Amino acid sequence: MAHESPDQTPCWQGVDAAGEFVVEQAAIRLQRIDDDREAARLLAEGIDIATVAHRTGLRAARVEGLHREVRQGIKIRPVTPAEFGYRRAAGQISTEEMMERLRAWPYTFGRLVYDAWDAGSWDEVRDLHFERFLTDEEFTELKAATASLPRREDIV
Repeated sequence: MAHESPDQTPCWQGVDAAGEFVVEQAAIRLQRIDDDREAARLLAEGIDIATVAHRTGLRAARVEGLHREVRQGIKIRPVTPAEFGYRRAAGQISTEEMMERLRAWPYTFGRLVYDAWDAGSWDEVRDLHFERFLTDEEFTELKAATASLPRREDIV
């Protein structure tokens, strides 16, 4: 668990504009990730769409879409940098584990492709910071650790 402040609120924990703690957002996002992964696991075992929908609580249309992706060999919900921030906020991993994983991540960097942004994994870290899943200090440390990594060129 993160270092506790005198009011017992984790020091890294931010509050969004509506006054909701990031831990609640983390729980919602992780539930979606975990439900999709469980559905993909069940589908890969050959369980039918209706049964998977019933077991996971996902809509049948969502399970059907996941089924198409599983059949095409697409990995469902691969681990991303954002997930580490969510798991720390939810108390599933420690700050130390999150930072260790984020320091070691093989980052890619977004670039402009004509008139659209092609996001990289570093964009997720920026979003974690913006959404208060990372402290300023954590973000600064990670930013310094990636300063020497090559960036992709924009295509305009």
